[in-house]
Amino acid sequence: MQSASYIYNRCQPLVSTDCVTWTGLPIPCLGICTNDSLTAIENKIATALCTLIGETDMSSVTIPQCLQTLWGTTEPSIKNLFALLLEDACAQQSSLDALQNQVNTIDPLVTVDYRCCSANSCVTTGTVKLSVALQNIINCLCDLNTQISGFNQQISTLTSSINSLNQQIGTINQFITTQTNTNSTFATAIQSLENSNSCIKSNITAASSFPINLGTC
Repeated sequence: MQSASYIYNRCQPLVSTDCVTWTGLPIPCLGICTNDSLTAIENKIATALCTLIGETDMSSVTIPQCLQTLWGTTEPSIKNLFALLLEDACAQQSSLDALQNQVNTIDPLVTVDYRCCSANSCVTTGTVKLSVALQNIINCLCDLNTQISGFNQQISTLTSSINSLNQQIGTINQFITTQTNTNSTFATAIQSLENSNSCIKSNITAASSFPINLGTC
């Protein structure tokens, strides 16, 4: 160590740090202002360093149980803690990505009661993957839709036939009505003829002379 007299003789003239001022711009993060003395600046820097050392001291930090295995024998420093957390975050992100991929492609085994579709040739019964079960249902619905379309066509044809039959029945009913009226007229005429015939017979039977007066008949 150099003696005080050596420093005094080598560094003439001696200037106190109280007499040296800061002429640069203010440094807010350290609380340094323009025209601060060198003594004040050194004190502020030392205080900031002590604060930083206290805030980054890992000696009193308890590593969570879930990280102790990952931490191992690594030196307990802020840098190592950040590195560990980043590494763990990356590993968790990879796990999440893998899980998301599994969710996106999930296709569990299911057993579905297809009811009326069980006899469909496009349906695979028993325990199958969910995608297969859904496809079975779609196939069945498509077949049913085809059948319904066929039924609709048959119904349309039957409706036309029924309309034609109704028209024919209407014509027949009209003919029957006309024939009934004609029959009624004929019946009235026949009855009149029968009455006249009976009257003539009665007059002939009762006549005692000729000519017979048939005017009443």
